[in-house]
Order: sequence, then structure tokens, then C-alpha cells
Amino acid sequence: MKPVFLLNFFLLFLSILTIIKGLFVKKIYAQYFIINNHETLIDPRSDPYSPKLKIEKSLNFVRSHNLKLSIISYLKFKNLVFINCLEYFSNKLNLKNVFLLEFILRVYRIKKFTTIDDYRYLNIFIPTCKKLHIHTIGYMHGRFSKNIKSQSFLFTHTFDKYFVWSNYFKIKILSINSKYKKKNIEIFNKFKKLKIKKNNLKSKNIIFLQEKNTPNIFFFKLSEEFRKSKKYIISYKPRQNQILDERILKFCKRNNIKIYDNIPFEDLINKKKFHAVIGANSTALLSASYFDVFPISIRSKHSLKEFFDEKIVFPLDLKKKILPQIKHIISNKAKLKKIQKKVWK
Repeated sequence: MKPVFLLNFFLLFLSILTIIKGLFVKKIYAQYFIINNHETLIDPRSDPYSPKLKIEKSLNFVRSHNLKLSIISYLKFKNLVFINCLEYFSNKLNLKNVFLLEFILRVYRIKKFTTIDDYRYLNIFIPTCKKLHIHTIGYMHGRFSKNIKSQSFLFTHTFDKYFVWSNYFKIKILSINSKYKKKNIEIFNKFKKLKIKKNNLKSKNIIFLQEKNTPNIFFFKLSEEFRKSKKYIISYKPRQNQILDERILKFCKRNNIKIYDNIPFEDLINKKKFHAVIGANSTALLSASYFDVFPISIRSKHSLKEFFDEKIVFPLDLKKKILPQIKHIISNKAKLKKIQKKVWK
């Protein structure tokens, strides 16, 4: 048997145990969150909306593809159902993905469903909940754009109540999903409890973000340029829970470049002192301005054009001399404040 089948079969067994308990233990609330963090178990994108007390009192749909973390989570948290194994066997049995979800929600007699806006499951969660007259509450977990095809369900389905990070995102979701009304959208600033550290270092610390489908050559080119100046120090931030490219690992080791792995971006940027963040289309570019860090987006086919059109990032052209551009960007504190005000006020 293939490892993938065995993993999903085991997760299905654990989920069935939870469902059986549901016949005797009534739960009014259900929620969805992601498990893929070795320290806290709950993914940082889900953590602010899934406090431990809430988990104990609800039916918990989770996504996990790690056997060890799945077992630890099942032993630590109550009432877990692994949504990815339901999806796997629904596809194997040619069943609609909503069939098993609807059955479980009926068994538990759920009245309210809370979830981050994970685009992979919105087409399952929202229609099923509407059919069963279950009140849905969604939480924003990353930037959204009408130009990102994988997010299409976010713009055709609606939560009964949707919490977004700021008024900027409220205006954006209202403009790209006409089914929403203002009363459906509320603001929940996930950063409001964090303390922003001032950056008084003489050297300019820059962190480069690994992003899906963004070529390594971007990082190599920037690093080679920064090596020409002692004023700039570049670091590397891999995508959360993604295997680090061996070429990047060797390059960083050979050039004494710090790699910040297994730490959420917001925690890293709040604990360490960085002047600028460089990426293409990452949510982290929007988060950076909140922390008084310059968000720099490389002009390429991998970037989101609206970032430039809305002037919420500083553009970087790799075809031109890089260091003069960086120097000019970091000296423009007035524009950084303007971006911060636009996105976060």
C-alpha cells in the first residue's frame, strides 16, 4: 500500500472515533484550522482564531499531512476530524466532498461554523453550512486578489460574518465580491497586541522571502549585489513548512547568510530588526509596513500588478543597479508611512 493511502486511512480511523463520540456528545459549534507547526501544533495563520478554550468546546475540522503531528494533535485536542482524509476518500469513492461533511455536521447538530478563509475548502464548507442553515464566520488569513485563480471561491461564496485585517481589506473584498454587504464585514486587526520595535542599527538588514514558483535566481542576484557593500546584510526566509531547496542551503552556508526557518514571519519581523523585506506577491509584504519595515516587491511575472498599481509596495527592478534602488527606498520614510496608513489604518 502507498504511504499516502495508509496515512489517510489512519486519519480516517481517528476521525470515525470522533464522529462516534458525536452521537453521545452534543456540540453546537464547529471550526476549521490547520495543523503543521511543530511547536504549537496549530498553524500560525489559524492560531489567533482558535484559542485552546474554544477548541475544547467545539467540533474541530483540521488539515494535517504529517502523521506525527496528527497523532500528537489528536491526543492533545478534543473532537478532531481530519478534513483532508475525508477529501481523499470522497475522491476515491467518487463521492461529493460535501457528502461526508454534511453527515458529520448533521450528527453533531452544529449551529455555528468558524474557519479561516482557506480557499481549498470554501467551496465545501460554505455551501454545506448554508444548506443546513449553519451560521458561518470567516477570518482572513492572507492577502487576497482577484488575479489569483486559486482564490476564486472567495469571490463567489460569502460568510455570514467575515473578519478582515483592516479597512483597506474591507474595501477590497467588497469590491471583488458583490454578494457581500458592509454589515457582513468586520475588522479584526491581528497585530494590535504586538509591540513594534524601533530599528536603529547602522547596517541595513534585508530579509528575502521564498515564495511559491519564484525562481532562486532572484535571491542569488540580490545576494551577489549585497556582497559588494558592507552596509547591507541579507537573510533568507523559507516558506513555512516547506522543504528548503538544497541549492539555497549550500549558497547560504557558503556565503554566511542567515536562514530563518520554522518561525512565522510576523514573529520574526517583530523580534528581529529588519529594514526591508523583499519578495514578489507574499502577504508578508503587506504585513511588513505595519512593523515600519519597507516592503519591496520585485517587478516580474510572479508579482501582483495591483501591489504596484495601488502603490502599497516599493518596486525593485533587477535589470537596473540594485543597491542604489535599495538605498533610495530605505531613505523614503514618508512613503512608508503613507503605505502603512493606507493598508493598516
